[in-house]
Formats: sequence, C-alpha cells, structure tokens
Amino acid sequence: MKNIRAAIIAICMLPVVASATPQKIEMVFLSPEKVSMIIELMDKYQVMKMSAHLTQNDVDNCVPMGDGCFNPQYGYIEKKVESPKKEAELLEDKKFELKTFNAVDTSMINCDKNNYFDIFCGKQGPDAAPSEMEIWFDVSSSLRTVDYNKDPNQCARRTFMEKVMAACKSKVSVSIYNVSIKQIGDHSDVCLAYGMNDEAKLVRWMRDSKTKHLLLVTDIDEMSVEMRDFLSSNGAKMTGDGTKAFTSKDLIDYAKEFTKMCR
Repeated sequence: MKNIRAAIIAICMLPVVASATPQKIEMVFLSPEKVSMIIELMDKYQVMKMSAHLTQNDVDNCVPMGDGCFNPQYGYIEKKVESPKKEAELLEDKKFELKTFNAVDTSMINCDKNNYFDIFCGKQGPDAAPSEMEIWFDVSSSLRTVDYNKDPNQCARRTFMEKVMAACKSKVSVSIYNVSIKQIGDHSDVCLAYGMNDEAKLVRWMRDSKTKHLLLVTDIDEMSVEMRDFLSSNGAKMTGDGTKAFTSKDLIDYAKEFTKMCR
C-alpha cells in the first residue's frame, strides 16, 4: 500500500502541461453576395475583352501571379495570357510555375520591401511574444468569390481588420494563410486570393497558437465535417455555418461587436 500511495503522490506532483490550443476560438464562414457575384462576372468579361487586345510587349511584361498575371499597365489579369511559345516550351522553362512555401521556408526568405507581392515577408519574427488576440484571414482563391472588390487592394476583410486594429491596437495581431501562414506586411495583404488551403496544417496551427482569443475568417466551402468536429470539440464559436448566409458586408458590421472584447 505504501508503494501505491507513493506512486499516486508522485503522479500528482508531476507538472501539468497546458494545452496550446487558444482559450477561445471563433471561425467566421463567409458566403457570396449575389450582387458581388454579378459584378465579378462583369469585370471578368471586361478583362477577357482587354486580354484579347494585348500586344506581345504586354504579354512579356505580364508577371505570373496566382491564377493569373500582373501587368504594370493593366494591373491584375485573371486569366493567364499565353505567349506564342509552344506549351512544351512553357513547361520546359517553367515560366508560369508557381512556387509554394511551407512554414519553415518562409522564415528563410530574403524579403524585399520593394516586392509588393511577396506575402511571405511579415513584420513579426518567430520568437515574438503572442498577442492577446489573433486574427487569421484566409487568402486562398475561393475568397475571391465571397470578398470581391474591383480594387484588389481593398476588400471587406481589410475594412474589418482596420476597424479592429484601431480599437484593439497592440492587443491584436493579424496573419494570412493558405498553404502557409505569415503575419501581414501590408494591410492590402488580406485582400489577396490565390492558392489552396491545407486543412490538416490549419488545425495544427490552431492547436499550436498561444493566443488567448483566435478568430479565423474563411469561406463557407471550408466547413468540412472534420473542421466542424474540431471546432465543436474545442467549444469554438461558428458564425455563418448555418442556414443564414454571412456575407462580407456582415463581416464589416461585425467589427463593432467583435471589438467589445478589447475593452
């Protein structure tokens, strides 16, 4: 009996390892507005008309980006403009290949402040102390449908973020994610929309987060059975996952309610 009692006491005296999962998790699932979808389709039609009149010089100056390319004169072009090169040649020189990075790679990138499209260069290093509150914005390609704006540097996510940052100040930090996650370098970073998501990585990042309150903004297509189970098991608040759609406009309106937690 003495040995058993001693073993029980030893177990009780072991240090308690706290879970890294945030105390509070909230996930917002955005759904598209019918009006914004119509505007997006109209803009895509105009881009297609414009693309048909691009010169060879315009093609050569169109830098591959996401699902399209960026031309200094015309801006972002949704559909890739192919040069007269044969498809085999394009594959050979991999001119339009898009490189992705994992969380380890991003810490080794030599960031250039003049590279406006390098989303992997954030302000905060890996050893920075966690904020009381973190907001993670999904920037995968599906967000283009639910948070669309003619100006690629402006979107509802950015408006919501800036309202929260103004109210919460240093209490909140903001990151963007798709296949990797990084703190924002410029406010327009949250309006990006390209690439895909990795649900397994996202869940791991959520578990590893040391913040007290974690808010994620994504689209309704990311609501899988596995994600719902994870969120439910951690007592997370889910907004926009029901029968009523939660749009980008609703997200902006939600800023007033959300910022009450900073006071």
